[in-house]
Amino acid sequence: MSVERGLKITAGGTLLAVVMLAMHDSVMPDLRLYALLISCGVLAWFLAWCWAPGRKNPVGEAGERASLLLESVEEGVVAVDGSGTVVFVNRAALELLGYGDGELEGRDLRTVLHEGGAARCAECGKTNCLLNPAFGGSRQRSFDELMWRKDGTSFHADLSCSSLGGGTHPGAVLAFRDVTKRREAEEALRQSTRAQEEANRQLLRTVQHANELAVKADRASAAKSEFLANMSHEIRTPMNAIVGAGHLLSGTALTSQQSDYLQTLMISADLLLKVINDILDFSKIEAGKLEIERVEFSVRDVVEEILSVYSARAEQQGLELSVELDPEIPTSLLGDPMRISQILNNLLSNALKFTRHGYISISVRLASRDGASAELLFAVRDSGIGMLADEQAQLFQAFTQVDGSITRTYGGTGLGLAICRRLCAVMKGEIWCESVAGLGSTFSFRLPFGIASVRGQVPQHRESRVGRFRQQHVLLVEDNQFNQKVALALLERAGLQVSVAGNGADAVEQVKRNDFDLVLMDIQMPVMDGLTAARHIRALDRPGAASLPILAISANAMERDVEASLAAGMNAHIAKPFTPGTLYGAISVWLDDGGAVPTRGEANDMAEASPAGQTLQRVDFETGVRQTGGDRRLYLDLLGQFEFEYREQGEEIEGEVAAGRLDEAARLAHSVKGIAGVLAAQPLQRAAQRLESALKGEGESAQALADFRLELKLTIAFLRAGVEREAKEEYQSPP
Repeated sequence: MSVERGLKITAGGTLLAVVMLAMHDSVMPDLRLYALLISCGVLAWFLAWCWAPGRKNPVGEAGERASLLLESVEEGVVAVDGSGTVVFVNRAALELLGYGDGELEGRDLRTVLHEGGAARCAECGKTNCLLNPAFGGSRQRSFDELMWRKDGTSFHADLSCSSLGGGTHPGAVLAFRDVTKRREAEEALRQSTRAQEEANRQLLRTVQHANELAVKADRASAAKSEFLANMSHEIRTPMNAIVGAGHLLSGTALTSQQSDYLQTLMISADLLLKVINDILDFSKIEAGKLEIERVEFSVRDVVEEILSVYSARAEQQGLELSVELDPEIPTSLLGDPMRISQILNNLLSNALKFTRHGYISISVRLASRDGASAELLFAVRDSGIGMLADEQAQLFQAFTQVDGSITRTYGGTGLGLAICRRLCAVMKGEIWCESVAGLGSTFSFRLPFGIASVRGQVPQHRESRVGRFRQQHVLLVEDNQFNQKVALALLERAGLQVSVAGNGADAVEQVKRNDFDLVLMDIQMPVMDGLTAARHIRALDRPGAASLPILAISANAMERDVEASLAAGMNAHIAKPFTPGTLYGAISVWLDDGGAVPTRGEANDMAEASPAGQTLQRVDFETGVRQTGGDRRLYLDLLGQFEFEYREQGEEIEGEVAAGRLDEAARLAHSVKGIAGVLAAQPLQRAAQRLESALKGEGESAQALADFRLELKLTIAFLRAGVEREAKEEYQSPP
């Protein structure tokens, strides 16, 4: 073979290897590997040229150029002959292996690569050795090979070895580069990936744990609500009989001693009921379900009502009870009088509990006034036992008493002040205490209110009479015999005819056979519960069954219980134990032809029994007068005419719906909407608007009709409770 042909084959083979390598690898090869192969090719060409026949001196002009080229690359390049002896080393190889000039030439490269492992290379039969190409084998490549330096240290390298071809001078070219830093980077990346994967697994475990805790919390909350509901029911059921029997007994001839016993019984019942209500209120506040009203009220009336409750007790304890009201306080405010009474009740009850002698005072003053809003500062002071500073820090925590001895001496759940603090927070106010041990305490709270018109206020008449119904037929559904007896006596005393059913199934059968004007339905009963019975009654194919008033009377007093009653088709929910005023007021809403006109107190009780549980001012008196041109007497005449002409409108609309005359029903609803707007009866106007829209296909008409009928009855009851009476007095007064 000629030298020229050998050179061509060597160069062509090297270039072909580069091309095939690029085509074979699935990923883009490292450019440095191309450099290694090209270097091998150049060196092979150089050596072939040097050892070609007739070339006695390898060092010539071309040899010098090739040598310079090999010295310029960063990869180490070593050439060996057919026995593995080093015949050429470039500068990069010497530096990577730690040798000086001339220290590698003439040495067996196998001992250098494997640190004296020549024997092992001999044993391997040279078939897998990296220098196999030097012994006539094929090209070898190795990634991440361990190579040894002169000083005994090692490093990781990528290698490639190519044969110089046969002939008289067989040999090979070895090219390599240090990949230690690359390995370190790869290892760091692997460690980072492992750390990230572990972090992800930890995050997943944390999320799973959080979800498990959330599920447990939900279950615990549900269990707590279930416990509160059951506790409330179990206590309220006998309490209803106790309170009802007490009211019945108070209407009989009693000796002085019996009256004292009865008073003790009723006070104890009220205290027990207060404990139940405190727990339920606290549960509502925690769940964020406590609703705050915004109605018109008088601070003077609220305070006077509190005094009427506690004056006798203060006098009995020999305490002076006084009140100071700022005359600058607006006569009529907008807020929640029931919650204000609840706070004052708690504070005054505590003052009486912890004060053995001296005084208790209630003061209310105007803290600030700005346009249509006012801020009031309430304070309850006493000359009681007082508290230390560290004891005051615990006052407003739930289920907390000042100390154990006071708990045993004075009793209480430890919820009263916690509820007061949360009520103040919900109403955007604050409460605090100032106290000195042995000298007394002052509890103060600050609340913002809106300022309402005096002329729009409901008159504050206080009457205690019980109206008489007109022998309407009422079905009492109650399984507890004691509650049956009490409710039966209360209903008959009010002039009602009463039939009794012991369970829901019996109630359904009686409604099938008899005509009733109203049903009072207990919830928890054997055979069939009240919710199921109400659904069955609504589904009866009997005239009037769909519109028959059904009022729940239940010891289940949670918010969800009220919602369940309404969802079952009942019209209202009355919580046990109830007072006669609450019962009569609720009934009068639905038997509004009965003549049992509720007193103001009964009207409030009646509103508490409404589905919304809110005492709303359903007619804005002053706005109505203004909308009728300022003619007060005209407005009063319109109120009377409205009550007379529109109180049956709900039944008329229901009849039109049943007959399929939806257009006529919508027209009637539209008529009520218009007159309610003129009279400034906004809640009724909104209910009529919703009903009109529903009848035109824009909503659920059955629910809208039920809401409208309820709102109409509540508006009529509101007029009877006060506005109508005031109107008559105004009409009779001289102009």
